[in-house]
Amino acid sequence: MLIIKRIIFLTFLLIAGYLAGDTGVGLFLAGLSVFCLMFVLLFGGVEDTVYKMVLVRKNKGFDSQAVKIFHFGLTYTFVLGTFAALIMWFGSLKISGLIFGYPIMQSILGFFGILFILMGIYSVLRGYIKACGYEGILLITDIVESIILIVGGVLLTRVFCEYGTKVAAILKDDIYTNLNGTIGNLVTLCIAVFVPILIMLVVILMYGGTRSIDTGRSVNVKKNFKRSFIKNCVLARAENIFTVLAYFVAILMYVRKAHELELIASPVFARVGIVLYKLLVFVFMIIVPYIAYSNREKRKVKNDVAKEEHKTVRMRTLYYIKNTMFMILPATATVISLAKPIVGVFCDGLLNEGVVILRKGGILILLIALSICFRNILKSVGQELLFYAGQGVSFMAMLVFLYSSLNVNADISYVVLALIIYYLALDVISGFLAVRMVGLNVYDLGIRVGKIIAATLLLVLIEAMIDKFMILSWPLLVLTVVIGYVVFYVACGFLGCITIKDVNSLKGTINYYPAFITERFLGK
Repeated sequence: MLIIKRIIFLTFLLIAGYLAGDTGVGLFLAGLSVFCLMFVLLFGGVEDTVYKMVLVRKNKGFDSQAVKIFHFGLTYTFVLGTFAALIMWFGSLKISGLIFGYPIMQSILGFFGILFILMGIYSVLRGYIKACGYEGILLITDIVESIILIVGGVLLTRVFCEYGTKVAAILKDDIYTNLNGTIGNLVTLCIAVFVPILIMLVVILMYGGTRSIDTGRSVNVKKNFKRSFIKNCVLARAENIFTVLAYFVAILMYVRKAHELELIASPVFARVGIVLYKLLVFVFMIIVPYIAYSNREKRKVKNDVAKEEHKTVRMRTLYYIKNTMFMILPATATVISLAKPIVGVFCDGLLNEGVVILRKGGILILLIALSICFRNILKSVGQELLFYAGQGVSFMAMLVFLYSSLNVNADISYVVLALIIYYLALDVISGFLAVRMVGLNVYDLGIRVGKIIAATLLLVLIEAMIDKFMILSWPLLVLTVVIGYVVFYVACGFLGCITIKDVNSLKGTINYYPAFITERFLGK
């Protein structure tokens, strides 16, 4: 159902972009990036914490304690959500002017403030419903949420766009059409969260039990579960804390430098949103299948560790890293090598900026995938503290790089992107060094990854040769990518990169069938 929800949300974004226009969806995705960073920092892990703490107490028959945890969870998220919303409401003018370069973003950030409160409560309710065993209710809320996103995305966005067109005609500025379309998207999103909240609340009131019976426990004991709840929430966020801080520090330093130089902020972040929207389907096809594959491999490694099958752990880890490169590297290389024609076809009017954004984005996708891979391996073998330590060192090194790189002549917006790439690169290096502790055969891994790199270089060469003679059109661009991938898989077959173990490991991904055919006809 998670994959279906992501497809529905992707469809909602595509509909929203079609109705609100490029600028509108660019503003929406730019605001969404700020929302996601703050949400991870404030509420990351709340749903799992509620689920685990409530489930443990229910299994032991301590229903009253479970209810108290539920009540405290609602209070905790409401207070934090209100705090975040106040920052958005009272600081939206500053944030929109300094970071995004569009003061008109103020209204959009204000709506995201409402979402903070709703999403916090939503997370607690989902965790409690799951712990109570009402999985069917979660399925119903997911269906309702999806229907609201699609239907509301069409109706509300259209209504708000029509109103925005009238405002734009009066004020003689077309941006108000896009702005109102974006607000229509946000209203739809708020409703899609609010209605499932109501459904879950009704179910809990009817069947879940919300009255807390006094068990005569001491005040200190009651305080202990509150401390435990907060501690578990903080620990659940720990794996993302340095990454989120890296983004925040980069943006804050960008604002500080812009303020010192008395610059008007470049709306490059909103334009990043436009480029992302234009290529949303392609990003979805790369990232979502990989995350599903990565989570599956993490579970397999964890099971092997539990069975103390150390040899199997080493081999599965090797194939996990190798297949991460196999899935992500050619996609990243294609994005980088064909950045100019891709932007020319899909992002007309953003050629120079779009190419820079897309190339740096391709590098980011590869680094993020490797970071996820190493983190999952270390968590599976019980060495996640090594990964967090590596992230901490990378974060400190990033601050040194930041101090030395922000100068008067630099384009601050792109320094921020380079800064994040630098942090993730250090993060990946530290993760790889830590992964070696599981007894990984680095020489064998180097040979296997080297073959994938060689096949990828051939892909880049073929795509670059075709690109020189290609007329800008999406059918020819797609054909170029297909030819490049065919060459890549053929090269992998001849080099012996694809074995039957790889094929079995790739089941459930878009790489499975090409890998299966290659191994069948060209495998050694």
